[in-house]
Amino acid sequence: MGERSYKEPNRIIKKIKMKNVSLRVLMLLLGVMAFSIVFTACDDDEVDPCIEITQKATAKVKLVAEKYEKDQTAENCKAYKKAIEEYLVETKDCSNANREKYNEVLKNLDCEEIEMKENIVGKWEVEKGVLNGEVIYPEFDCPTKKDYVEFFANGKIKSVTYNENCEEEIDADVVTSWTLSGKTLTIEEKENNDIYLTIYTVKTLTAKSMVWVFEKEMKNGKEEPKEEEFEGYLKKIK
Repeated sequence: MGERSYKEPNRIIKKIKMKNVSLRVLMLLLGVMAFSIVFTACDDDEVDPCIEITQKATAKVKLVAEKYEKDQTAENCKAYKKAIEEYLVETKDCSNANREKYNEVLKNLDCEEIEMKENIVGKWEVEKGVLNGEVIYPEFDCPTKKDYVEFFANGKIKSVTYNENCEEEIDADVVTSWTLSGKTLTIEEKENNDIYLTIYTVKTLTAKSMVWVFEKEMKNGKEEPKEEEFEGYLKKIK
């Protein structure tokens, strides 16, 4: 067997020493990491509570906003509005909250108009009116059926009258539609080459009743003279 080189033990010792150094470094690193974890945990205990508050409030708003975007009903609109209002209350002391954005959304969210558009859809008959301060009641040709007007969700209108034989009469030459903006209800009638607009202010509108006030009539863009004041009281029959 050949003699062992005198340098070999030194290399072995050096390796052992390096292992010990590496272990000490590792232990030191673990100690630093442990200290960092403790320190971070302490930091976590002192994290601004607004972060969690804002995250939870935002998640709640996002959930109802997505539902409202898919189906813009009055019910979903009110839920969306409520979530934003709760967000603004919960984050009132949080500087990281995007309160300006939500205030702007809340300002432009008109659930009342959406609800009015839902409520107006259906069949309505006039119960009474107030013409120039005098209460009047409608008269019908048919003794068993009352005339009515039907508002459809697609913006169309059907006006139905009954003759003395109680037969339904609809003027096929007139195309009628409606739009509602705020409390202004506009009924448009197209007959031959003429366009007539009748504009009402809706005073009240629920799922069962409506009160409107006649404002003006227009023919082909020109306002007609207003000769009378009229307020109509209607009830939904279907």
